[in-house]
Amino acid sequence: MNSENNTNCSLFVVFHSRLHEEQYLGNEVAYTFVKVGDMPTQTTSPKIREGVIECCNMSGFVNKGKHWAESEFLISLYHTLKKNPNYLNGSRWLGFLQYDHTCTSRKGEDLLAHLQENLEQIGDEKVVCFAPIDLATEINSNHIAMDFSNPQKLRGDPLCYFPMIADYNKFYGTNHKYIDFTRNKSIALCSAFVISTVNFMKMMEFVIWAADKNNLDQFDPERKHRLAGGLMERYYGTWIALSGIELVDFPLGELTHL
Repeated sequence: MNSENNTNCSLFVVFHSRLHEEQYLGNEVAYTFVKVGDMPTQTTSPKIREGVIECCNMSGFVNKGKHWAESEFLISLYHTLKKNPNYLNGSRWLGFLQYDHTCTSRKGEDLLAHLQENLEQIGDEKVVCFAPIDLATEINSNHIAMDFSNPQKLRGDPLCYFPMIADYNKFYGTNHKYIDFTRNKSIALCSAFVISTVNFMKMMEFVIWAADKNNLDQFDPERKHRLAGGLMERYYGTWIALSGIELVDFPLGELTHL
């Protein structure tokens, strides 16, 4: 695993075939590039190629399919760490970026420098959020559904956050209300954040349980929207919000899709 970024944080860039390689030049060893799906790998930099791991070759790989997007890797990483807790050489934090995220914030701040300066203060109590989304906008505009009676539905009622909050309450024996959840200013989406390894394992234990319980594969049966992946990223955001973990916003810029 690549760990030479002086942060005690394993930073994963999840991609399908190609990368915006130019932005990593000189810092290749600071990242681990994770390929998901069955498209051929198309990278040109030898150093980047050396840092690529194939998700399907991980010891804890779970074949979920492309409609689960980057969550196939997060699930496989969880099971790999369960089998081999030393897989990441003791990394205290885990960071997840998508291939079309920049390595700088929207204000031009360098990601690695920011993590080196701030991670120790973040500890286990906070999450660095690379794609914070205004929660009111997410609810009122995106309004992603989780409709067991009409699983092809993408938007509308019932809003996905109602069963997600209910799942959290059932798993932990809590009594969180939807109105309490909506008091959060933003939510961590896009499966893009830095989280402590301890909290990652806790989060994934819950999310995998909930995904299996609700059979997320039943949604979007025509596979038009990759809804399983979209629901998973909202489960991550819900877990972070209900667990009382503070979001530290560090919104990354976006590059073109490849």
